[in-house]
Amino acid sequence: NGGVANNLPLSSSSSSAVRFLEATQDGKWVGAVDSNGVCLYSLADPSEPRFHGRLPGIDGRMVTAIGFHPKNEDVAVAFSSNEIMMFKIRTQEQNAWSQDNAGKIPYKLLQHPDKIIQIIFDWNRHSLMLLVTSSAICVVDLIKPVSEIAYKPRKKRRARRRSTKGGGGRVRHDGGNDEEEEEGDDGKEDTGSNQNNKRKRSRSGKDSGSEVVANGGVSGGSSNFKMLKRYQPLRYVGLSKSNQLIMVETPWMDVAESLPPPVYRHKYGT
Repeated sequence: NGGVANNLPLSSSSSSAVRFLEATQDGKWVGAVDSNGVCLYSLADPSEPRFHGRLPGIDGRMVTAIGFHPKNEDVAVAFSSNEIMMFKIRTQEQNAWSQDNAGKIPYKLLQHPDKIIQIIFDWNRHSLMLLVTSSAICVVDLIKPVSEIAYKPRKKRRARRRSTKGGGGRVRHDGGNDEEEEEGDDGKEDTGSNQNNKRKRSRSGKDSGSEVVANGGVSGGSSNFKMLKRYQPLRYVGLSKSNQLIMVETPWMDVAESLPPPVYRHKYGT
């Protein structure tokens, strides 16, 4: 709260204002996020908060959310790029999960248009971590491994220069003759039959109710990093001890009603 924020001793390496705070469930630790990173404070004596240290390796990166593990003394940090790192509070070093998987964050989560605004841990299943954005919830199981297919990005389309008289390709209509062709996983060009097969597979997966997972577009493959995209803009998400998910949403109609009326201007000459 404001009283705690006013009593926090500033670190010698930080002169920026605190953007937001996050405390542990037992109230023993609090994390203060500023423009330079994350500072940890000990609240063993709430009347005299003690500066514990600054998390290393994140200077210059915008932190959008932090969350404390309810059982282990670990803190998870989310960045504006939707990357995730986890640190041990005592030693301020990356924990084992972060050392193994910080570089394997699913490509679909990294390319998600909204940033992570909350990090929540399950009270009953401490291995479950919820990454909350304004339009989705990503469910991460810290016990399950992150496979290579889950974070390998799709190959991007590349432009090739071809003559307009050559057959087979689509020619751009913006004055140039660059052609874009999508490559498959084997590096070969996609033919019409391959594209039809891909459409059939995608339709069958959708009809069978396969869950959307953040593994670069493959559905039903990995059970980790599930993306749930069925919500209105999320303002807050909480998890009770009885394992009930509490969500505060803002419907788009409410957002539209709060907008000012449109401005009509008379066109000259009409």
